[in-house]
Parts: sequence; structure tokens; C-alpha cells
Amino acid sequence: MNRWIISADRRRSNPEAVRTELLNLCEGVIGLTIEFLDDAQANAPDAGKFRDFAPLAKVTSDEERILAWLLEELVATFGWAIDVTRTSA
Repeated sequence: MNRWIISADRRRSNPEAVRTELLNLCEGVIGLTIEFLDDAQANAPDAGKFRDFAPLAKVTSDEERILAWLLEELVATFGWAIDVTRTSA
């Protein structure tokens, strides 16, 4: 099982827009689950850096290529205001 945490730069993106795009992309994709991390996004401390990434969602799939596709689509839409962290399932 592959699990990635999708983070969004709170200074350069609208988290609600990223959330909506994630929902639209994930709709109908078999084997892809998404869990939004509302508390993590709201409560993440400001890193005080040029970029301020905060966790937005966990996405899980048996196939890594599905997660790679999802990330490509998000980066195509939001640019480098999106980041991913691979975690163990």
C-alpha cells in the first residue's frame, strides 16, 4: 500500500481550491482513497520560511502510478505550491 501526504503552501495557494481539485480528480478512480487533514492544515505552525507547506490530505493506493498521476495533475494546476511526502502505510 502506498500512502502520500499532499501538502499545500499556505502563502501561495488556496487550500480550499486544492481540496476541491483533489475531490474532482479522485472521483471515480478505483483504488484511490483520500483523507483530508483539516486539523493538521489549520494547526500547523508557520515555519517562517519563504514557503509554508502544511499537510492537506493523505492519499492511498495500491498502485504508486495512480498517486504519481494525481501529483502530476495537482502540480499542473497549482505549480510548486504543492508538495508530497511519502509515508509507510
